Amino acid sequence: MEPLGPDYDESQERRHGLWGLGVLVMIALVVVAFIIIFTGGGSGKSNNNATSSYGSGAFSDSPSKAHSSTPAGHSSSSASSSSVPRAGCVGSCTAEVAALADAINALRTQHGLAAVAASESANAQACAAARGGGSACVPHYMYARVSSTDGAAAAKALEGVNESWLLAKDATRIEVGFSPIAGGGYNCAVLRFP
Repeated sequence: MEPLGPDYDESQERRHGLWGLGVLVMIALVVVAFIIIFTGGGSGKSNNNATSSYGSGAFSDSPSKAHSSTPAGHSSSSASSSSVPRAGCVGSCTAEVAALADAINALRTQHGLAAVAASESANAQACAAARGGGSACVPHYMYARVSSTDGAAAAKALEGVNESWLLAKDATRIEVGFSPIAGGGYNCAVLRFP
């Protein structure tokens, strides 16, 4: 092998290589930070675009009994559910959605807050299907992954994600939706309106 010349300095080349590597690592960290900030990163955060956050929404993707998120959509429930007028809902709701609305309103009244009008909606179902990442999760949403459409269990899971979100004083109504998951279980989304 031929020498590279009288000015060749191997240590200088290594320094330049390390600087380049350092710059690439910093760029990767910045990209990851932006992804976490703008997608919610798996934990609740504020986001005015309602993708996954406290305030605009909250979500949890762990496979517990219930988790929260809010992309737009209409909820689907088990095939045995029928859509009929329910006390906890405005209009027709499945029994599961009515039970979830009743459980959320029970939590609100336990904390001295007024119950809110609730309904089943295509936007809440779409939000659930998108795991809180869709354009239907507006104006504010909460998302959770749940093992069943049991309203009390889903409300407990949502409460575990962000109880204060469910207890917002400015809430006037909510929309609820379930979306089945291919491997079993459901995504549940609640949209909150001031």
